[in-house]
Amino acid sequence: MKAAIEIRPARSEDVAEAIALSLSSGPAMLGLIFTTSTKDVKTFLGRAFAGDAGFLGHGVFTAALLVDGRVAGVGAFYSGVELPRLLWRVLKESFSFYGFVEGLGVLVRLLRVARMMPSPARDTHFVTCLGVASQAQGRGVGSALLLHEMAAARARGKRKLALDVALDNPNAERLYARLGFVVVKQRPPPRAYADRIAPLRRMELRL
Repeated sequence: MKAAIEIRPARSEDVAEAIALSLSSGPAMLGLIFTTSTKDVKTFLGRAFAGDAGFLGHGVFTAALLVDGRVAGVGAFYSGVELPRLLWRVLKESFSFYGFVEGLGVLVRLLRVARMMPSPARDTHFVTCLGVASQAQGRGVGSALLLHEMAAARARGKRKLALDVALDNPNAERLYARLGFVVVKQRPPPRAYADRIAPLRRMELRL
């Protein structure tokens, strides 16, 4: 049965739910990039989300709430227009949190992984960190978020939506396909990370 769903911009106070849901969208990749010998990925993501740090900050996230007010899904959405500024904010936050040496390691891993995920064009609304709570799956939460963002993208004059989905996440790929996304490219992970993260499929939807 489909639930009543409210869509609104994410807020800093959504941090606990948002971090858990974001991590569920790609735990291996996020953990690879942002876990170091002294710091953990959850702490950094929480700080970045609450502090509105770039493409990990609450300012680019949209939240889906069920009728009881619980945050049941989140996703981050931005275009190639905003990406340089968003990336700079994340890098600044990374060096502030990790320090120079570990921050440099984060930067190197981020750049290596970024080869799998080409930056979106200026006319493209990009979807990332899309996660739905396990108890809310099958209730239309993910679809509601994406349909909301399709309308938002059209209103901003964007020509398509794009996202990357891991090859080991077939349930998510089926959801995107049902909404009209098609696979346009598949990219392998960097050789150094081949045993830690799956290949990614870029999917696009023309608006």
